[in-house]
Amino acid sequence: MNRKEFLKIKEELQCKLGKWKLEIGDEIFADFTIGCFYDTCEKKWKVYVNNERGRHRIRLITENEEEAFDELLSIVNFEVENNRYI
Repeated sequence: MNRKEFLKIKEELQCKLGKWKLEIGDEIFADFTIGCFYDTCEKKWKVYVNNERGRHRIRLITENEEEAFDELLSIVNFEVENNRYI
């Protein structure tokens, strides 16, 4: 899945995520944020998760856009299925 395909389903996913915020394009450090962005300095895609208390974790670093958005979708689906923090 690439960025364009992911953006088509973003709103539907966001509705299922409860208090989690889904962020595409920027690295955000707010609590309960799941996101993906392209780091222009490193020329790599990064997928991250911010839990409560400001814990920011980069879950994947890759040169492949599709791999990044597949991982992001996997994280979102896990949170929805397990009702964590929703």
